[in-house]
Amino acid sequence: MFRSIESTGKIVPVISIDLNKPSRPLRLRRGSRGVHQLARALGQPLEAFQRRIVAALHGPEREVVVMLPRGNAKTALGSRAALGHLLTEPTASVALGSGSREQSQIAYDFMARDSEHPALDGEVEARLHAMRARRGGQLRVVSGRGHRVHGRTDSVFLLDELWSQDGTVLEAAETGLVKRPDARLWILSTAPLSADTPLGRLRERALALPNARRERDGAIVEASGDGLRWLEWSLDPELHDPDDVAFVAKRVNPASWITEAALREQHARLDPRSWLTFHGNVSHASSATWLPIGVWQACCAQPYTVAPGETLIVAADAGGGDAEKRSVTALAAMTLDGRVAHVQTWDGPDGALHVFPAIDKLAEKYNVYECVLDRWGMATEALRNQDRYRITQFQMNGGRQVQASEALIQLAIAGRLRCPDDPTLNAHSAHATTETTPLGARIVRAHRDPIDLITCLSLCAVRAQQPRKRFRVFTPAT
Repeated sequence: MFRSIESTGKIVPVISIDLNKPSRPLRLRRGSRGVHQLARALGQPLEAFQRRIVAALHGPEREVVVMLPRGNAKTALGSRAALGHLLTEPTASVALGSGSREQSQIAYDFMARDSEHPALDGEVEARLHAMRARRGGQLRVVSGRGHRVHGRTDSVFLLDELWSQDGTVLEAAETGLVKRPDARLWILSTAPLSADTPLGRLRERALALPNARRERDGAIVEASGDGLRWLEWSLDPELHDPDDVAFVAKRVNPASWITEAALREQHARLDPRSWLTFHGNVSHASSATWLPIGVWQACCAQPYTVAPGETLIVAADAGGGDAEKRSVTALAAMTLDGRVAHVQTWDGPDGALHVFPAIDKLAEKYNVYECVLDRWGMATEALRNQDRYRITQFQMNGGRQVQASEALIQLAIAGRLRCPDDPTLNAHSAHATTETTPLGARIVRAHRDPIDLITCLSLCAVRAQQPRKRFRVFTPAT
């Protein structure tokens, strides 16, 4: 550029400097050092806890799980680490996955904004749900349906918020690790709602490792081994008061921008389970949310017996489960005072055909007073066996669901419900929650997993409350 200087009349060159354009291209190192360089170049140097996470992501383990409470920028940090890998590896293939493509888009948007920074001018070309690096690396946002994710060969799979997923995307990502010796799976999430979830089972696997430990301050859990690295910031209710907002702000939420004042507002705003799950990062805090905390565990912890010849009410529920899952048929038998004698489930559409053969076996040992059946799913079987047992077809409308739900909840809270420590029954309880209706509270599914055994127990509980003018015992006809 040239400019005329009026005082001398001479034409002299003038240098034009674009302050937004870097003087030289950014050359990133591979691994964790490259992520540190990238963060500094973007004007957002990493905090201490973020440096610890980045070191874990680039450690020797190929599967890394990081659990942080909400608001600590785990998605932003994971997307920046994935972008650093995309920029430095010529053969990089990065996948962003979550429970839905819309949720994965959040991580992609972080990466897209970073790629528009002047420090990365010309390094990345952003497209719709995809990116291509100048050195050859590629990135794509994948579907939230696991069967559509199989077949990929990725060097990094970033899986966000596993707590809200059904595990099919996790399965596709884990099985894909065998395709590349340098492949890595990075999982960033808040705490699992129950132990019977993909993230809950993954956490149990990590805590079973020999070197699993909780650090002295009680907020950080770390484990490594068998190709898995686990890093978690969480509150342990057995070590610290869940209502100690100062501890939650200082130790459990390591980000500097999460203030104690903000968390005090959240503590007053949220119910205890939401507070523990999303800000205390407490695993399984939302298990069996249809009951107060600890009640279901108490129901399963007390030893009890059901003697042969005792009177039972038997209930069966057909169907349940998500449309993409197999249907579940459940059977439960309970004494008149709330002791559960038997629970059983069958997968598949023909589960209803197995119900009455199972009832016949129970009748050989106990006195079956009444069979309570789902009116819609068990209508045909009820007609076939109406001459053999006293059968009540229970119509699952709103009012009767509330009546059955409240009967079971009252039985459990009063301490009269006694249940076996059965894994399937515990899983159905963990998947259940309550929904407030104008008629009262009713037990419903918290997510898409079945709760049929809990439904059966509620049917037993409500029928056990009915007055019995004439006691009759039914046994299978010979």
